[in-house]
Formats: sequence, structure tokens, C-alpha cells
Amino acid sequence: MPSSSSSSMASSDHEEGPKRHAPATRTPHRVGPPHAARQRLEWAAWTALNLGATLVTALLLRTLPGEDRTLFLLYYQPLIPALAMLWFWTVAVWHWERRGVRYAACFSPEDARHLPGSAVLFRAGTALSAVTTLSGAVFLYQLAEGQRGAAALQPPLMYGSLAVALLWPGPGFHGDTRRFLARTLTRVALPVHAVSWADFFLADVATSLSKSVGDGARALCAVAAGPGAAFGSGTCGESGALAPLGSALPYAVRLVQCVRVFRDTGARSQAFNAVKYATAFPAIALAGAAASVLDDLQPGAQADLDLQAV
Repeated sequence: MPSSSSSSMASSDHEEGPKRHAPATRTPHRVGPPHAARQRLEWAAWTALNLGATLVTALLLRTLPGEDRTLFLLYYQPLIPALAMLWFWTVAVWHWERRGVRYAACFSPEDARHLPGSAVLFRAGTALSAVTTLSGAVFLYQLAEGQRGAAALQPPLMYGSLAVALLWPGPGFHGDTRRFLARTLTRVALPVHAVSWADFFLADVATSLSKSVGDGARALCAVAAGPGAAFGSGTCGESGALAPLGSALPYAVRLVQCVRVFRDTGARSQAFNAVKYATAFPAIALAGAAASVLDDLQPGAQADLDLQAV
């Protein structure tokens, strides 16, 4: 006869019934070795192109006359701070990802799902930097070879390519992110809607790049009117009104955003913020005026005007 312990075990097994299996979990997708190797090769190619073009640019800048160097700075200097800001943002997102902080901590869930991760930002920053430096190197090389007509085509091709790469609404490489960026730029340029975190963040970054926005306005003016318009006191010139207006635009957008938030929420801090951004206009106006009358001022007068603007 079976022992009582064996009977009890059999009875307990019978009472327990068929065992339930744990539900199958979906394993996260891992990047395989071939895909990872392809990404490393792509990064190495873009980096080599970037470094090579930077070296050629540095060598050519030392040999060209001052007018050609001025043209190079006119067209390409506005992009350097913007690219640096993109790289800072990429590093910040990478740091947040390592600490488990997601976009939804700041952005709305709808906006957060359109924002790219650090890997995509890294690839975009590498490619945009390489395209910019390569265009600058070709521009300087054509100037050195006397091909001024061909060199004049480089800035519009570069600015047009960057606009298409960032804002083209069609399908392709992260099309939803490009369309989100285009919508946010439209909301920032026309600040009549309720201000989202994305609207505030983009406009706030633009205030940090206000000098580059003004320089970019001059560059686009020279692209449309020809490089000769960048010299002298014309609209595109250093003493023209276009650069100060471009520099003031981000502060005007933030001022309107603060007024809108104050109207929607009644937060007094937003009224003080609006006053803070309004104080930028006298400084920008005086800086623009100083570009045309600096030579006529007495020693120390420029410093007095700067202090009054502050």
C-alpha cells in the first residue's frame, strides 16, 4: 500500500489542478551586430568628412584676403552657435536617458512621442555638421580658385538643403519629428495659441541665439540680394536695420508668450517676465545704432550708452 505521505502528495497535486504558465513577455528589440557595425561605419564616415572639411577650411582661411573671409563669416558664422546648441541638447538628452528621465517629464505626452532620442539626435548632429563644414570648405576653395560665380551658389544650396532636411513634411527619416518641428516653429512665429512647453522651450532657446538669428537674417538677405549687398550701409550691411530686427525677434516672441500665459493663468511672474524681455529692445537698438555712428562718438561715449541700455 502506498504510504500516507504519498497519498497526501497525490491528493494535493490533484487539488492544485493544472499549473498556469506565466504570460509570455515580449523581449525588447536589441540592435544586432550587423546593424551596430553599420551605424559605427556611418558615424566614422561623417566624422572623417567633418574633420577633413574643417581642416581644409582652416587652411584656406589663412590664405584668402579679408573680403573673402568676411563673406565666409557672413554666410557660415550664424550656423555655428545653432549646431553647438544641437550638440548640447543631444548630450543633455543622452544624460537624461541614462538616468531614466523621459521627455514626458516636461513635454506633454502628445509632444513627447514626436521627439527623437539621443541616438537620432547624434546622427542628425553629425550629418548636419559635416554638411555645413563641407559646404564652407567648397565655398572657400572656389573663392581661392577664382570661381566666384560657383562659390556664390554654395550658401543658397546649403541653406536650402538644411531647410529641407529639417522641415520637409514628407515621409522618410523621422518625418513625424520634422512635421512636429515645423508646427512648433509656426506656433512660435505666430504666438496666438496657448503656450505649450515646446513653444516656450524653442522660443527660449532662440533668445540665447538672438545674435545668430540677426546674423542669419543678414546672411539670407545677402543670399537673396547678392554678396555685394552685405557690405556698406544697405539693408544687408553691418549697419543696416535687418540684423537688429532679427536679434530682437526672439525677445518679442517671448514677450508675447509671457503676456499670453499671464492672460490665461493670471500668474504675476509672467508679467515680470514680459517686462524682463522688453528691456532687451533698448540694448539692441543702441547696439544697432552704434554700428553706424561708432566712429563719430567721443571716447567713452559708447560705454556710457551701453550702461544706460543695461
